[in-house]
Amino acid sequence: MLSGSANKCGIYSIELYVDDSLIQHQQMDKLDFNKGRFINCHTDFRQFQRAKSSIHKCYLEPNNKLPIYPVSQNRGKLSFRDNKAHPIRFVVKDVYGNTSVLNDTVYSTVAQPARVKAKPETEKEWAWNRRYNPKTADYEIDFPAECLFRNEPVKISDKPGTPNLYSRIVIFGDDEIAMNGSYTIKLNRRNLPDSLLPFAFVAQLNENNRITRMAGNKRDATSIGGTARTFGRFAIAIDTVSPTISPVNIAEGKEFYPLQTISFSSSDALTGIEAYNLYIDNTWALISYDAKYDRFSYTIDPGKILPGVHRLQFVVTDGVGNSRTFECNFLLR
Repeated sequence: MLSGSANKCGIYSIELYVDDSLIQHQQMDKLDFNKGRFINCHTDFRQFQRAKSSIHKCYLEPNNKLPIYPVSQNRGKLSFRDNKAHPIRFVVKDVYGNTSVLNDTVYSTVAQPARVKAKPETEKEWAWNRRYNPKTADYEIDFPAECLFRNEPVKISDKPGTPNLYSRIVIFGDDEIAMNGSYTIKLNRRNLPDSLLPFAFVAQLNENNRITRMAGNKRDATSIGGTARTFGRFAIAIDTVSPTISPVNIAEGKEFYPLQTISFSSSDALTGIEAYNLYIDNTWALISYDAKYDRFSYTIDPGKILPGVHRLQFVVTDGVGNSRTFECNFLLR
């Protein structure tokens, strides 16, 4: 923490020495935002998911492409072939050079390699640099190469859906496994009535089978597809409810002055806000959206809106096409 500031600035560099030799060195000088997801393999992702605590790995996963390691002997992995004690030292610094040092010792033992039992096919690891395309009558998954950071055990199972779901529930992998990219999943829609097809989407679910996000609603003759960037549970759900619109500071006949702001709040519980448009006297007007607060704002432009009575229409559409419109007249002084 910087003196006089409440901001936590974090670790700038970590050095790992073994037998007084520098084995691994990380240093956070800069980071390309396009490589931001690789932080998920630099830290212990499972621990972060469980406890929201950050543990830095002093070794590199096979698919770690962060450019923050000036030194990385054998990608930080140690191999001893003796029965000796080996001193290790961690040197941790912040950006101003404040330093903490941790000394410890590891003891190596030469042992015969253990016999490893072959794992059942359902428990075998997926290679991080291979593409996988598992499919059944109920689902198809297209999982690109390098979507994982290392080889991981990936299981797929499915079970019957609940009354508010229109496919089997597909349980894909472990959501505590970090992922680098996105993959596609298609679910068979044979249990979906044609009348509900316009409202259907692939939903990602929590452990209680409650919808957490919309993965997509790409339709073909037999399935509905979506994309995801985490492992999880998936099923087909429907959304027939239009978004809500709540005017913040406008009502029928309200008076405004040039450069004043007209605001709305809007939200959609299942598939989210996909599109929004503001029209004044049937002419499109630019309105800004603050997704963090579900707040829409339009500042009256005196160069385009002249004094007098004007008709306002605000239209919001969700991810499957349900829409809602707010309309009223307002007076510009």
